[in-house]
Amino acid sequence: MRHNKQVSEHIKQIKADVESSQTEADLIEVIASVKSHPGPLDYNDRQASIIVWALTYLCMCGIMTNYFADGFRSSLTKMIFNGIDGSVYWLPAAITIALVRHLEYRGKRLPVLHRIGRPWIRFSVAGAAVAGIFAIFPPAQQAYWFVLEEGTWLASLHGLLQISVNKALLVGIAALLGFRWLSKRKHWRDPVSDRIHQLNVLFNNGLKPVTVDPKEKAKALLDQFYEFERGNHTRTIDAFYQGHYQGPQHSFDFELFHFHYVVKTRSTYTDNNGKTQTRTTYDHFHRHGLLFNFPYAKSVTLDGDGLPAHKGQKYTSASNEFNRIYRVRTQDQMQAARLLKPATVERLTNLAREYRRPVVEINHHGNACVAIDDQDLLELKRQHGLDAPEAFIAEVGQHAKLNKLDNLLLAIHELMRLSDNNFK
Repeated sequence: MRHNKQVSEHIKQIKADVESSQTEADLIEVIASVKSHPGPLDYNDRQASIIVWALTYLCMCGIMTNYFADGFRSSLTKMIFNGIDGSVYWLPAAITIALVRHLEYRGKRLPVLHRIGRPWIRFSVAGAAVAGIFAIFPPAQQAYWFVLEEGTWLASLHGLLQISVNKALLVGIAALLGFRWLSKRKHWRDPVSDRIHQLNVLFNNGLKPVTVDPKEKAKALLDQFYEFERGNHTRTIDAFYQGHYQGPQHSFDFELFHFHYVVKTRSTYTDNNGKTQTRTTYDHFHRHGLLFNFPYAKSVTLDGDGLPAHKGQKYTSASNEFNRIYRVRTQDQMQAARLLKPATVERLTNLAREYRRPVVEINHHGNACVAIDDQDLLELKRQHGLDAPEAFIAEVGQHAKLNKLDNLLLAIHELMRLSDNNFK
């Protein structure tokens, strides 16, 4: 107990050091401290593991003894037992996939699968091959059921260890929660590594997180832009950042947002008893984008999404491709005409090829919002973590470049350059 308490205190301090970091150098110092940490950093959960495995054993014995007893089956047990009926195919396949993955993790690839490049294809082929063998050869199925039934009989102490299916399921749920708890403690380095990686990406790209009230911020943005008039249930700003872009001709401050909205729908259906029931579903959607000042136009919207419906007069450019992508609405035709020069139209057309469902909205104050469906503006895959400190330090020391964000900022810079009469 004292050992685990020390581990918890050390991990808590490491997390605090990560959150207090202000630069890349601070993050590297935290990683180095983990590498040479004088105290224990791994939990000793042997006793807890024994208890969880014992619960798993009890759960499986309860389910399998009831399965072979072939007694009364409720709708829930029927569903479970149907899965066991098909286990003659999927269980050997799953065991094979786990074995192949374990061998490859240890650097031993099966010769038969050596020519297949992608791991998931190798695993799928191995699992499908074993499932096919059990499907084609009845003796293999007979052997499977013999081993399963005899194994259940022995594991249950010749039927002495027997509990109801419902109790077995409750024990199984407790075991699953126990495994999740053990896994979280064993792999505590992963979320901390993710946080270090995230902060490093923000530091490298000059992004400063801003704490906002998710609902209130969404409401405030709705007062400025139609883009945020989405969904009929909840609207939240789940993340908000400030940044600055320095381009060859223009520099500008910007804010990056993650907008989350929910569409609530109700539908009716007829249940098994012939009664009409109501079902409520909640569909979650996410939009990302940038907010910035754009003094070269007002009250113009280029809608490449279709939701929500923007108000104003319709404007059509000379480009058929552009018109297929964007629906332009404006309060002043001359504003749209001055903005949508041929070069600007071409750049906006290219923007729609690079990003999904773009919307460019400039309000009557000259503030702009560019929103897209792409979810990976801030995503950069982490290659290493605190389990490999040396490699992680080297990774953090490199510049974490966000290509999608950089390209979007460059596109905005181009729009400014093309719209500014001083740069023709």
